[in-house]
Amino acid sequence: MVQKIRQADPFGRLGESIGKGIEEQVPREIERRRLASGLKELGDQKGLTPFQQFAGLASLPGSTPHIVEHGTNLLRQQQILDSVARQNPGAQPQQQPQPVNQTNFINEPPPEKRSVTSPEGVQAKLNPYIPPSGEEAEYEARQLMAKEPLIYPNLESARAAVNAKINANVNKSNAEINAEDLKQGVQSTGEQELSKEIDTLGAKIPGSHLSSLKQDMLDELRSGKITEREAAVKYGKQADALSKDYADINAWGGPALIMSSPKNLLSSMKAKQKTFKALGKEREYADALIASNGVSPEFGYARALPVSEEPKLNSVLKSLPSLKAVREKVPGLPGLAGVGMSGVSREKKMQETSKVLPELAKAMGKNGSPLSVAYELEKKGYDPQLWKDYLIDNQERLDLTVGQIGELGKTSNNYYGWLNDWWLSAFSGIE
Repeated sequence: MVQKIRQADPFGRLGESIGKGIEEQVPREIERRRLASGLKELGDQKGLTPFQQFAGLASLPGSTPHIVEHGTNLLRQQQILDSVARQNPGAQPQQQPQPVNQTNFINEPPPEKRSVTSPEGVQAKLNPYIPPSGEEAEYEARQLMAKEPLIYPNLESARAAVNAKINANVNKSNAEINAEDLKQGVQSTGEQELSKEIDTLGAKIPGSHLSSLKQDMLDELRSGKITEREAAVKYGKQADALSKDYADINAWGGPALIMSSPKNLLSSMKAKQKTFKALGKEREYADALIASNGVSPEFGYARALPVSEEPKLNSVLKSLPSLKAVREKVPGLPGLAGVGMSGVSREKKMQETSKVLPELAKAMGKNGSPLSVAYELEKKGYDPQLWKDYLIDNQERLDLTVGQIGELGKTSNNYYGWLNDWWLSAFSGIE
């Protein structure tokens, strides 16, 4: 007898599986809906104490230990945010903050190269960074968390950021103090070595020039390419050479200057001008001429900073017609009786000078010398005082340099200055 095996109905098995899936899925979906509804109702309730909020969360249908743990953390964070908000009513948390580098709290530009010591370094020593107290740091962490909750989701991360900031500031302050100590040590050693070298050589130069020489030495020391001793030797030799130059200038002789040949004096002065120009110390040369030889400030600066070194300025001055008085023969009078001097009036000189003042100031620029221009104007019969007054009254608009303004304050203290100027009047800086 043959036994027939009945084939199973595939649709029946499929229906049985679907039925079991629905039986399991429906209660879970109902549970999720009840949990979601309960969380919404709990979130909408106002004025609950932290314990009431926790109790409501733990008693929700479908609430699990994992949900309770995360909910508790959120409640703690919200309490911190609410506390900071009450202390700072106007503070608004950022909704979409930009990521920040926690090590970049000290927002200062990189230090620029300056002299060996710096005002910032001295300030760092006088006012070192003092870390905040624990209470201040905690308050700052809470503020940081309230301001940027997406970057600092919990108090621990905010505290870590504040501590990183404090440590960075402490390290920066200590580094600045140590660096300034090292700079001061280098500067002191360099200055002491230079003073010894100058004393050994017996060099004597004016204090203002010595100060400038020391500054040049310190600038080179800052580069780190030269030691303190090497710098002292190098700049000691410069001081010795300058000492000889100043001795030559002094030897030309104040009141006795008119006892020397004007041609020889002007030749020697031109040679010294080239020496001081190579050092960039033309104004120091002018001041030495004025102090040691009794010439007027106008002549001293005309010789140290001749207008010929500024082509545009030289061209403008060269083109000015002379207003100097000239000898004329009066018709009808015989011999010397018929010789006289003719020139322009004081008013005419002022009018002609006023016409060229703006052009002269523009041509002078930043490198020209106001007193050198005044010297050349006077030689051509114009009014030098009107020129100086124009510069003084308009110094800000013309943006004069410190050196140019300093020239305008110089006056002659030697009663024989005009005599020495007259003796050397053959000189003109116009070429």
